Amino acid sequence: MRTRSALTDITTINALLTGAENLARESGQSPPGAEHLLLSALVLPDGTVSGAFERAGVDPDELRARLSSSQTADLGDVGKVTPGSHGVAEAISAVPQAGQLSKNPSAQQTFQVAVRLSKAAKPSQLLGAHVILAICQQDHGPAIRALHSMGIEPAKLRTAAEEELES
Repeated sequence: MRTRSALTDITTINALLTGAENLARESGQSPPGAEHLLLSALVLPDGTVSGAFERAGVDPDELRARLSSSQTADLGDVGKVTPGSHGVAEAISAVPQAGQLSKNPSAQQTFQVAVRLSKAAKPSQLLGAHVILAICQQDHGPAIRALHSMGIEPAKLRTAAEEELES
């Protein structure tokens, strides 16, 4: 039974990290941040993020939009492709950037906390809701700002994630 759990965790970790890196690259950012881990966790097959979002009244599409607009506002014109740039940004973004998570302390800490929380759970299995719990421990960052801008307190989302893990 333990072997199956370890294999499931490896599959989940691969999906979570690859998803976060792809989301960051698609949005013109590298390395991925904690917010990319949250969005990546949303599509994990365990469904715990979707369940927690539903319990807390978080609209995933609105969260994506808020994160996108906050990143655009934070970056201004940095990295925008302009006429005459000859698609350099597209060429760069097409190159896989494996291991980018380790270059962002916020994302790295979020991932490590999520893994630690999953190991403390019974049964020990990494789920998307663990990413929510890790995000909700943060005091700042794009994900927390986006939640606040939607009128969602991180404590409410944390409680919803805990309930989802217990169900």
